[in-house]
Amino acid sequence: DGIATVSHLDLKTGNHHLIFEFSGVTEGVDETVTAEAFNTAYTWDGGGGDALWSTATNWSSDIVPTSADTVTFDNTCTGANCNPILDINTTISSLTISSSTIIQNDDLTLRVTGAFSQSAGYFKGGTGTTTFGGAITVSGGTFTPATSTVINSGAVTININTTQEFYHLHATSTGIKTISSGDTLVVKGDLYLVDGSFNTGTIDSRGNIYQSSTFDGGSAVIDFGDDAVPQTYAINGGTGPILRLDSVADASDTIVFNAAATLYGATTSSSFVGTIPISNPSNYDLTFGSSGWTQAAGTFQGGTGTTTINGNFTISGGTYNAATTTIFNSSLTINVNTTQTFYNLISDSSGTKTISSNDTIVVLGTLTMNDGSFTGTTGIIEAWGNIIQNSLVDNPGVSPPILDFSNDSVAQTYTINGGVGPIVRYNSA
Repeated sequence: DGIATVSHLDLKTGNHHLIFEFSGVTEGVDETVTAEAFNTAYTWDGGGGDALWSTATNWSSDIVPTSADTVTFDNTCTGANCNPILDINTTISSLTISSSTIIQNDDLTLRVTGAFSQSAGYFKGGTGTTTFGGAITVSGGTFTPATSTVINSGAVTININTTQEFYHLHATSTGIKTISSGDTLVVKGDLYLVDGSFNTGTIDSRGNIYQSSTFDGGSAVIDFGDDAVPQTYAINGGTGPILRLDSVADASDTIVFNAAATLYGATTSSSFVGTIPISNPSNYDLTFGSSGWTQAAGTFQGGTGTTTINGNFTISGGTYNAATTTIFNSSLTINVNTTQTFYNLISDSSGTKTISSNDTIVVLGTLTMNDGSFTGTTGIIEAWGNIIQNSLVDNPGVSPPILDFSNDSVAQTYTINGGVGPIVRYNSA
């Protein structure tokens, strides 16, 4: 049937080239089929007459590695051909560099489906593409990226020597890409957030950013890194990482929402000046995830859509002009610069919304309490419109805030459909 199985084979240490021959009769004709198997670990020894990757005799087993093989560049090579030139499109299982200069010729692709590790030597990408399917570790040497770098892996760690430059960088597969704490990926070209997520670390983006609907966010921080030219962050849905605006020049950049989308969080530092450059002409719903919203400067214009906050809401400076509807959708702390005004405000999930000491939330439209509770002994909610309380609103415990009917010019209605609300204060005629 053309199938044979080797159930047990012991080999001594070293390089091996196994040849299996299968003989039989096919349709009356004698036939012999040969199958070969080799070690999967390949080391560059430079034994050929050139330095080309495609020359079989440059490898320890005299065979050019293929997709199932691990490749190592160490001190094995001592001759004249110790700096290989990648002259063919290549897929390998893993790549370890501790010596040599490896040059990826222009317009060619190198795909490493497993781990990439460089502790010394020099890797020089060309104008083609390098794709990584496993962990990326650069602890020494020099790594000069190809024109395009693709991270096409599941859950992996990117551990670099503090800072690593790329040109175009693509994240194209599901799974969390964890940038080691304190490390920064500098993307000098465009950044494509297609799938998966980035956790921890920083991405210093100096070109444009494109986010697809399948991207899943993560706790990494993205900076607009090029203060000399305007940059664009085109958000086509999905969830982005934490966006940080930390320079005057960032007000000249543009964050374009082409669909309803989420950012894991957003923050403006005290160095930011101007209007937070969000362009949302269709008034798509915006969501800020577990890292919430932190504003130390600048002006936010919420528009006529809905803004949902899933993390702490902190305003220490600047101006926050709320959207038509704001939803607090998790346990969080509301810490504002004494007073913050909203239009319609909804508490829409279980968990506690804690109003910081002596802060006041002003609700000009309708206050809807669907679930969870507000707490904060010295916090105040000034309701200027109607109030709706539904049955899932929880007992806020020993520190409920005060709820005021604040609009003395019109009659307001507090509709209670069950649940436990805050303290209602009557303090005017």
